[in-house]
Amino acid sequence: MASAPKVVNTDTRNTYLKFRGKGSIFKKAGSKTYSIRWYDDGVRRQEATGSRDFKQAKRLLAMRQGAVARGEEPEPQLGKLRFDEAMDAVMLDYKVNSRKSIDDAECRIRLHLLPYSDFGRRRMKTITAETIKQYQAHRQDEGAANATINREVALVKRAFNLAYADRKIHWKPQIHMLPEPKPVQNFFEPDQVEDLLANLPEALRGPIKLANWCGWRVHSEILPLQWHQVDRRRKSIYLNAEQAKNNEPKDLPYEQIDELVEVIEKQWQERKRLIADGKLCPFVFHRNGKEIKDFRRAWKAACTKAGLAITGKYKKVPHDFRRTAARNLIEAGVPELTAMKVTGHKSRESFRRYSIIAKDDVKMALGKVAESKRGPLRGPSPKLGEIEQFEDRAKMAVNS
Repeated sequence: MASAPKVVNTDTRNTYLKFRGKGSIFKKAGSKTYSIRWYDDGVRRQEATGSRDFKQAKRLLAMRQGAVARGEEPEPQLGKLRFDEAMDAVMLDYKVNSRKSIDDAECRIRLHLLPYSDFGRRRMKTITAETIKQYQAHRQDEGAANATINREVALVKRAFNLAYADRKIHWKPQIHMLPEPKPVQNFFEPDQVEDLLANLPEALRGPIKLANWCGWRVHSEILPLQWHQVDRRRKSIYLNAEQAKNNEPKDLPYEQIDELVEVIEKQWQERKRLIADGKLCPFVFHRNGKEIKDFRRAWKAACTKAGLAITGKYKKVPHDFRRTAARNLIEAGVPELTAMKVTGHKSRESFRRYSIIAKDDVKMALGKVAESKRGPLRGPSPKLGEIEQFEDRAKMAVNS
């Protein structure tokens, strides 16, 4: 262990406090913070701690000397990482891992995290849990929803985890997320689907019918479909892994669904018409040969005409077809794992997040309760609460 510090040089430039083990702690002339100096295989290393706390400087020196003893890199840049540099590391991590939300993450960092005064170019080691709570309060004052704020704070948390794993910081704050409302449980009933389809433009009816049957995501999985992904002979649609959110390919055999057979054949005839007019469109669903990228205006107008909510708790959105398809599969008696393959859910936890319960199961459960109250409808059965008496086990063994 290091002995008590001893002033060994008090010249006009620096004040040195020397320890055993060829290490020293000192303050440069005019500086209020400590610096440390140690030796690595005869090479002198020096680092500013940025701290006025002598004990903290002493601990940092011990860490450096310990790293040298273990043959590890002493990390002289520890603690100098800035917030903007940490965000760059997050974006690099998203890019390397081909995260589909990279554009969303970049937007959140650029528009909200970096402009915040307590983040920006501030050093990561100075950002505390209190700093992050202040950011959460700041975004709430701006009117941002808790779910939106949590997605932004999750990027900050990822930045701390990456920096800690890379040994660029030796501490990370405990970050708490804000409470979020429970997921919306909106579904489309059959008559609502018919009313909606009747009021949608012709170009959007095919994608919505497909979403209603299989529960695929409309914007990221259905609208980008191209003809090389459709096998009309086998009547199957293939979704590439890069298009799927869970990075797993999907194969949808639609031969048994007459409505989808009609949709695909109608789009094929439309493709032939475009070719005759000199247009070549690779997309299965399109607007006069052009990719459909957004249909919010048409969706809102169709919902209004169909009498469906466009604002508030019961607002209808295309993602509701994902829940609708999952519910319909379960109610039809399809096993859960098979239903997950159709909709593309990777885990049972995410699939059950929709709280899908088959109507037949509820009907059966309520029927049992009703029967227990009014007695059996047909045939004798033991009375509730009574234990059926059996013959004495020894007598049974003798009689056998």
